Amino acid sequence: MGKALNEAYRLESQVSLYPRVAVSRKVYEKIGPLASTSLFLTDEDGITHLNYFEYMIESSGNPPGKGSRARRETWLTQLDGNIAKNVARFEQAEDWKKLAKWAWFKKRIEEARSKLSEGLFKESLPQALH
Repeated sequence: MGKALNEAYRLESQVSLYPRVAVSRKVYEKIGPLASTSLFLTDEDGITHLNYFEYMIESSGNPPGKGSRARRETWLTQLDGNIAKNVARFEQAEDWKKLAKWAWFKKRIEEARSKLSEGLFKESLPQALH
């Protein structure tokens, strides 16, 4: 854990500007074929990080079944409101570093939402009926 923990700390404290879980090249290369899946994203700055956005949206309606769509929509509405509030607040305060983090997060959420199946936003049947 020593070297891995030190590398993670260095990435998060010195490199990562955005709210992401950065993955070092050493780890990324050892994962091999999984590295090319949607498990990871690489940003414009070249930093590879975990893609937690789609999972976060998918799990926001849990538990699956009746009411999952409404829970997901409520969660997304609240998330959109929180993002808009923070973007406006940090823009007004001219706190560009925090504004950049929220703008980045908003973009990632919008990208993840656009990739998810429309079926995710429809009421799902209980598992026994599938």
